[in-house]
Amino acid sequence: MHSNTLNSKGMSIRYIFSLAAIIVSTCFLSGIAHAQYDERLRKEVQVVRPYEPAISDAFKINQMPRIDDSVSVTPSFSYHLMLRPATTHFPVVPIPSARMVSEPITKVYKGHGKFGLDMFASPLAELYISNKRSADYSYGVWVKHKSSFQKAKLDNDQKVDANLHRTNLTAFGKSMFESSALSSSVGFSHYSYHFYGFDTLALNPPSDSDKQHQQNAFINLAFYSTHSDSAHLNYNLSTGFSSFADRYSMEQNSFTIRAHFDKLSLIHI
Repeated sequence: MHSNTLNSKGMSIRYIFSLAAIIVSTCFLSGIAHAQYDERLRKEVQVVRPYEPAISDAFKINQMPRIDDSVSVTPSFSYHLMLRPATTHFPVVPIPSARMVSEPITKVYKGHGKFGLDMFASPLAELYISNKRSADYSYGVWVKHKSSFQKAKLDNDQKVDANLHRTNLTAFGKSMFESSALSSSVGFSHYSYHFYGFDTLALNPPSDSDKQHQQNAFINLAFYSTHSDSAHLNYNLSTGFSSFADRYSMEQNSFTIRAHFDKLSLIHI
């Protein structure tokens, strides 16, 4: 019995040593194989070109987030009011009254002049002279002259004189009273020009038959009321005389008298 037990133990020890020797041999052979495999890989890998990293395309999510909630909550408020008077302490400061200042009066000059000449030889001169601002009277003189030295081309391609001259002269005055005013004006105008031809049927036409001039003189006088209220008797009396004549002894004289009265009356029925 004792010898059988010793034999069994001896066999177990030998089995354990044999198994350990097999495991160690296997590990050693596996390490050698692994070392040879790693050495072979290091010898076979070669870099034939520089490394070029590549980035794959990215796709954007184009959907907006949405909340699908089947439960809706309605807020409910419960409150009460507490009435309290609001006391304010606002000091009242008196505002000083505005000071009325008269508007500045526009500067008035005694006159102005205008002179000009265009590219077609047409001179222009104008002069206006008057008194400065006054509450009692006013007077002034106006003079204007305009000429043109041109030639007109006819249908037969002939160029003829087409000169013209226009002159105006006017003087005026006015005197203001308490509720009325007296005004007068006197003037003279002269206008001369050339015709574009003459009557060819005339046997001996004069050399200046293509010329014409017209002149007019006038004088006016007026006396009128200056009431601003229509309830007063308003009136306007005026008279005038004018005379017209030309180069061919054509004359016309006129004399006018005008009168106007008005007053507003209210009739209650």
